[in-house]
Amino acid sequence: MTDVWSWVYEKERQLREQGEDALASSLGRIPQIATNGERATLEAVFHTAVDRARTLDEPWVEVFLRHWRLQCLLLYDVDTRAAVPEAASLIEFCSRPETRDCPQSICAVQDFCIAFGNVDGPGYADDRIGIALDTLARIEPTRSCYGCLVTELVDAYIDKGEPDKALAFLETDGAHVKAGMQPRDLEENYHVAAAEIAIAKLDCAALAKHGKKLSEHGGAYRSSVGRAYIAFARANGKDERARAAALANLEPWHELYQHRYTLDVALRAITGVFDLNQPDGANAALWVGRLRDGCLQLATDGASSNAITRAVAAAPIVARVLGTESALAMLHGVEPELSRLKDPRCLATKFAAAREKLLTQT
Repeated sequence: MTDVWSWVYEKERQLREQGEDALASSLGRIPQIATNGERATLEAVFHTAVDRARTLDEPWVEVFLRHWRLQCLLLYDVDTRAAVPEAASLIEFCSRPETRDCPQSICAVQDFCIAFGNVDGPGYADDRIGIALDTLARIEPTRSCYGCLVTELVDAYIDKGEPDKALAFLETDGAHVKAGMQPRDLEENYHVAAAEIAIAKLDCAALAKHGKKLSEHGGAYRSSVGRAYIAFARANGKDERARAAALANLEPWHELYQHRYTLDVALRAITGVFDLNQPDGANAALWVGRLRDGCLQLATDGASSNAITRAVAAAPIVARVLGTESALAMLHGVEPELSRLKDPRCLATKFAAAREKLLTQT
């Protein structure tokens, strides 16, 4: 598999020979700080390092540093509002002749797809699909970045409501995909795409099967997605006892806050449970409170489309269990996210209808 780090090690050696020990050290330190989610420390180290890289005319180093800062903003200490303009700016920077061949310019494509997928997955689905397919076509499958971009392509197809195309890509381009992805990553992408097809068809048995595979064999993130799929399948199935027990699959709850997609699936599962039955007293208040707070958390993280969509679906449930004022407060909290959507018209109409229905109840 192509080594996208070899130039970094060589550049670190060269910088030390030039007496640039601080910048050389940042090449190893910044990725570690970023993946630890140490945002304050990262910002202090990053700005000093990137300023020095620009002074020394080291554009590849700048690409590397900016990519790892974005990884922190997108995955570890999420700040989508800061990430989106930076991701767009980095893509432009990576298109220049002096940076186009930098291995981490491919990573910048991943950053772009994650950032714009987070803010408005459906709205920017075509943009993400286009840039992912173009990039996959021009890099060798043995490069480790290939697998990362396949994951982003799958996610974009799912956001567009076309999980069948994601599955078709994984199957028809299988030889290239297998060359560019670890077996576990490939399997996880397959089960996520298949699960979304099952959700679209409301095939709860198939959804539970793919969720179980992910929960047992996926990495930490995919395992949480798998548990959320199982909860969704049980919440929307025909077995009343399974529906009542569906929420147990969402524990520990805090793990589902780590990624907008995992939280989104979990909120869909809770909505399914309360659409079909009414769990008792304190348990109802606990879970509907989590539903409300999860919608607000999506808004806080800048996952605008998800926040609006989930809040509209949750509003009548929150009103029924926690009161109309609580539901209206939730809608008020997510409303600013409408302005961040690529085309807010459809969701704005649904949002207005949901709020009007609540207001007629007061």
